[in-house]
Amino acid sequence: MKSRCGQPCCTGRGSTSGPARGGIPDNGQVPRYYRAKRQILALRERLDEGAALPSERVLCARLGVARATLRQAVLHLVLEGWVDSQQGRGSFVVGRPKIIQPLCSTTQPGQDILTDRTWTMFERRQAGCELARELGVHRDDEVLHFECVRGSGDEVLAIESAYLPAARFRGFTGCPARHRSLHDELRSRFGVQQGGADQRTETVHVSPREATLLGTLAALPALVVNRTAWDTAGEPFEQVRTLYRGDRLSLANRLGSVERRAADSPAKSPDSHNK
Repeated sequence: MKSRCGQPCCTGRGSTSGPARGGIPDNGQVPRYYRAKRQILALRERLDEGAALPSERVLCARLGVARATLRQAVLHLVLEGWVDSQQGRGSFVVGRPKIIQPLCSTTQPGQDILTDRTWTMFERRQAGCELARELGVHRDDEVLHFECVRGSGDEVLAIESAYLPAARFRGFTGCPARHRSLHDELRSRFGVQQGGADQRTETVHVSPREATLLGTLAALPALVVNRTAWDTAGEPFEQVRTLYRGDRLSLANRLGSVERRAADSPAKSPDSHNK
């Protein structure tokens, strides 16, 4: 099987995309789950995309590990995007690369690759302490909660919850049209433009409800981006929590203003930058 770059697989010590020295401690003592993980990786290289891995019973016997150890190894492979594990069906080889989602997409239109959106919830609720602090309202004030699932093609890859101060955005009685974004509504109905935002990223475990919406395993680690946005006058108007599937998405940022030189273009000499 070829790797994600189209070349023969290179998941061993020579791979620069994996951990240094294959993740093996300097003392050479490899945990059983990690040895099983490496053995399953070697096995998947001989299988086609979509092929089923042997059953848990067969793998446990072949690798000489307990079922709990095997499940830990498979969970690591699922999170890294090498294997897709489906409840009641088994585990399957994944050959497609992770989808790259730019984190700066909210300020650079056209960068967002999660083009499909389905609204799943609209509700009114009390702000509570955390939302009140982020939105600059009282904890007992009412906020509007909009939830949607987002994806690309036939895959659901993220769940997004947005919270707005109800007193500022009167007139909302439900979610926007199916594929229309909340920012489209805020611009067209209320004249609100985003002036800036604070954003932080952390890891969480997927809840049972989130697992159902995403069609993935419960308790699977995921990436969460929390963003507080303010308008052009500096007034906070939105708190957003976006949960991304860690096994299918890679979050990316472009730093700096200089574009990277294309691989087929001639390199400039270092002296040319000083002329």
